[in-house]
Amino acid sequence: MERQSIYLHEQGQSMTVDQMKQSFDSIIKKIDENNHLLSDEKFLKEIVEVAVHSNEKHFCDPTIINHRVFVILRDYYLNLLQRWRHGQKLDETSCWIFETISNLFLKMSSHISDNRISQLKQFIFHETLLNELNRFLEDLCINNQYFQDPQIKGIDNLFRTIQRLERTHFDDKNDYLFDNIVKCICSSSFIQIFLQSVNQENDNPGQRFLLNTCTDYVYSHSIDKQHKQSLIHIRQSLLRPFTQWLIQQSSVFRLWNNRIIIILRQISFLLTLSIQVDRHAILDKDILDYYCQLIDSFINILYSIVQSDNMDNNKLTQSLIGTLTPNLYTMTLSNQLEKYIQTKHITSLILKLTNFDNDEIQLNAFKILSSITIEQDTKNLLYSNNIVNIFMKFLNKIIDDSNQTLRFYNLLRCLKSNFFYLK
Repeated sequence: MERQSIYLHEQGQSMTVDQMKQSFDSIIKKIDENNHLLSDEKFLKEIVEVAVHSNEKHFCDPTIINHRVFVILRDYYLNLLQRWRHGQKLDETSCWIFETISNLFLKMSSHISDNRISQLKQFIFHETLLNELNRFLEDLCINNQYFQDPQIKGIDNLFRTIQRLERTHFDDKNDYLFDNIVKCICSSSFIQIFLQSVNQENDNPGQRFLLNTCTDYVYSHSIDKQHKQSLIHIRQSLLRPFTQWLIQQSSVFRLWNNRIIIILRQISFLLTLSIQVDRHAILDKDILDYYCQLIDSFINILYSIVQSDNMDNNKLTQSLIGTLTPNLYTMTLSNQLEKYIQTKHITSLILKLTNFDNDEIQLNAFKILSSITIEQDTKNLLYSNNIVNIFMKFLNKIIDDSNQTLRFYNLLRCLKSNFFYLK
């Protein structure tokens, strides 16, 4: 077995599907001859090494994806997850196996083709495994101990695998982890972890799982009316503390690093999703006030950027603008917030953003203008050709993507607006 692992490592990317299958078949033969090997940690480690040293592009080949080796690895991962969740400290080898198996599944999800995805989903979306993941999420809501445990990275990989598979082939009848992930985001731990993370030089695996993986899972999920109440719960939990933090920190935004901007993006998108799903909802006074304060902070940051002597066009600046502008546009979908934004008279500010050499920034700038600009103003604008070209480019890009339904609808909304009354 060890010689086989060394051979596979040397073969690397040149290994064929047949060679991989032969290697996996030999493993199964040994197990069939001695079933006790399934509980032998050393033997399981060697299986993982064989898989790791295989050509990952072949994982989703029809002769490989259904191989018993992957079922054995999944079941051993489940065993380690159960032991870890019940408080057993995993040794160094078990820790390596736990994280590496989950990373292996993540790689499989990145190479899967549309016609094979149902096979991978059937394998990954195993009822016992999903139940154990939901129990982990329930524990996470009330117990902070996991956030300090580096083994959470092995969980993170699997959640991202499930997220990819759900996003690629969404089944609206089965929200396997959604509800419990929302509960984690709404827990008191979330804001505590957020405030800790933004004040640290680097984050840890627990912080990344909660602030990035969990939020991304919700945002990348196919959002519709059935999730309306969940998104309202998120808004009720996060809007006030997040807005208060942003008001305090927006004056020093130039000190933010890419990690803070990513977290800012994740939370901002979560807070505006409820508007996308129910744009005709009447916001109560407190919620409306916090959204208005959020808008003020966004606008103040954008003004600071465009008023600088040399309008920063670096990646961090573009990333920040790329976070603020789409969320600013989404807030115009609410009639109450659209009217508030119109009172800010930001047409000239948003027009300056179109000077950035970035299609996404230009598109979102034009979308904002389409919502807040009155017809009389549009006759004085000189950007009609650019507007049409950019909108057509993005419409062609997303028209056949089922995951971009909300975005497609919003683009059509812009095309119907007064802003396109251009002659």
